[in-house]
Amino acid sequence: MIKAVLFDVDGVLLDSDEALARLFADCVRSFGFSRPARGRVLEFIGLSGLEWISHLLPKKLFQKNKKRARDWLWVHYADYNKRYSRAMPGALRAVRELRAAGLKTGIVTNGYAWQFRELDKQFGLNAVDFVATIDARKRLKPKPAPDLLLLALRELGVKPSEALYVGDAWVDLAAGKRAGVKTILLAHARNAGLKARRIRSLLELEKILSGKILF
Repeated sequence: MIKAVLFDVDGVLLDSDEALARLFADCVRSFGFSRPARGRVLEFIGLSGLEWISHLLPKKLFQKNKKRARDWLWVHYADYNKRYSRAMPGALRAVRELRAAGLKTGIVTNGYAWQFRELDKQFGLNAVDFVATIDARKRLKPKPAPDLLLLALRELGVKPSEALYVGDAWVDLAAGKRAGVKTILLAHARNAGLKARRIRSLLELEKILSGKILF
């Protein structure tokens, strides 16, 4: 029986592709290089910020400037989300329906969920909607490692078999599998080739968990 539903942020609770494409392209530009194309940037969606930018900068330059890159992303992430992101359609209603049904909800992201929460007035989601928030500040191995998910399970007091994780990228599938947590993906063109159960809207979650749609 599912007792908790965990969510990734970017690409799941937030429609943030535009924000992320601009954020990482501008980070590259801050090092004096031309902005990479949007498609190139989004190839690495789902990775932690530092891993992501490591694929877009020359290797030696990145190795010498990890802190500078991390600090740049840290400073600008919330502002880019505020300007270019929006709540994923149905996100607020879906989370509230799950909470009303007695399910625990939480966030597990390779990003910085605290900055997402600072924007709660814009997106309609706030701290009371999530019992656990596990993000990059925990200093654990990022997804695809299972560490963040396993910590969330401990904080929620549920077993892996009692949780469902909603992601959008291969790292979410891998982390879920390694943690022993059922994982589904919110459908995007970028994950069409992955072998996974998909939902077209977060509003399908309540129907899945109530048995109206077979999982």
